[in-house]
Amino acid sequence: MPRAQSAEAALRQALPGIVATAGPLAALDQLAEREGISPHRPVHRQAASAMTWGIVTLIFFWMPLIAVPTGILSIVFGSDAVKAIRQQPNRYQGEDRAKTGRLLGIIGLAISSIILLLFIVGIVFRTG
Repeated sequence: MPRAQSAEAALRQALPGIVATAGPLAALDQLAEREGISPHRPVHRQAASAMTWGIVTLIFFWMPLIAVPTGILSIVFGSDAVKAIRQQPNRYQGEDRAKTGRLLGIIGLAISSIILLLFIVGIVFRTG
């Protein structure tokens, strides 16, 4: 109980108006909102998809037939999710997840494209 009381004291100091009117749990919700984490706003569906496809792209970077389409999907889903979240910030969260998925897709796609290019160059210039 002493830890809960010290947390409430810290919340009263940080957000006195909210604690006084709605209580310490409401203050915790407010802090979570400020950090972009809220039980009231779901993660945008395409943000989760971008992260999934980005991870798949990195896992299969050595297989261009898989990495190229999944990389493109992660970039498209990530960009769409970032746009949707910025248009409706009170409805969705997950911009960081969308950006991360998009970045993973870009990295995996770049690595896979280099591998594919080296493979094609090797076939074109092979001797014998």
